[in-house]
Amino acid sequence: MRPFKTRMPDQHLAGFLRQAIRIRPWRFILAALGVSLSALLVLTIAAAYRSATLSITGYIDQPGVDIWVAPRGTDNLVRSSSLLSLEHRDALLGMPGVHAVDPIVVGFLSLKRLPAAGRPDLPITCIGIGYQSPHGLGGPPRIIAGQPPKGFLEITLDRAAAKRLHVVVGDYVTINGHQRKVSGLTDDTNLAISYFLFGNFDAAALASGFVDSASFLLVRAQPGSDIPALMRAMRKANPEIEVFSRTTFLENCRREVASGYLPMLTLVYVLGVSAAAALTALLVHALTEEQRSELAVLLALGVPERKLWFAVGSQGLSLALSGASLGIGLAYVLGLLLDRFYPVFPVSFGFYDAAQLIIIFTLASLVAASSPILNLRRLDPLEAFRP
Repeated sequence: MRPFKTRMPDQHLAGFLRQAIRIRPWRFILAALGVSLSALLVLTIAAAYRSATLSITGYIDQPGVDIWVAPRGTDNLVRSSSLLSLEHRDALLGMPGVHAVDPIVVGFLSLKRLPAAGRPDLPITCIGIGYQSPHGLGGPPRIIAGQPPKGFLEITLDRAAAKRLHVVVGDYVTINGHQRKVSGLTDDTNLAISYFLFGNFDAAALASGFVDSASFLLVRAQPGSDIPALMRAMRKANPEIEVFSRTTFLENCRREVASGYLPMLTLVYVLGVSAAAALTALLVHALTEEQRSELAVLLALGVPERKLWFAVGSQGLSLALSGASLGIGLAYVLGLLLDRFYPVFPVSFGFYDAAQLIIIFTLASLVAASSPILNLRRLDPLEAFRP
């Protein structure tokens, strides 16, 4: 049996359709809240994924260091075990185009705060960097409290590590059993899996037993120097060393930081996105499926299928975009709260993450909203009027 024809003007028909299939306000709000929590989950996972590759940027990419010189076989900061003789520093300083060469020593350290009544003193592992403090190359990228270490007995500590240890500027901690004073707190030094700690180069070299050695040599070129040509000259004059531009060394460090748990985060991210998209589709489908009888009546009255699809799709799209927008806002607020009160977990997500999320949720909602319309093709129009 053919559906009845309608002569209702398009402008009135659009309003009539919206009114007929309008989702109840509280159902819409609850469904949008469910979508927003899914969006929050996905963005939090994306933040962990991104932090794994961007966390070391703050230190390696700081201005002033143009070239990293490493022992042969070493190409990153995170896993460095070989050492360079300081004699290489003097050789590099004599080369044309070199302005400054500073050594740093790198090692993993066990950090504990001094025992206090009622508080556990469990250690945390930090990546200790000894540099020629307070103004040498390779120091902390940004100090947010206090000052750089000026003596053998002072250190600066990442603020997230200080939060975990419940210490502030002026407090004392123990490093591998030796007592040191926290002279400052740093930012952009949280690797998510560890934290940076900065101290005096001579003190670090003496504690490690490698007085005349360094883990890396950091080179600042003369203004206007040809960096690639200078690197080639360094390799030619010193075959025993590895020479990297700052950009190349940064990429090597990102790769190494992420190699341990990036595959796991990738799997979790894919599963989280899939679950969020499925939940969005389920919510939209459930809300539109409830309006099956109204849709059948409208089809029987002769409303074109494309107009129904557009009306239902608009409802699903509105739900998905409302929930995704709320989720993005919640993720932003969560990031601010974590950064303020618990900076141990760095939350870093950007425009790309939000745009990707909106696209995924939009596609899921449109597919889910189309399902009831397609199912109605097999429905006899008279079914819409049966009790």
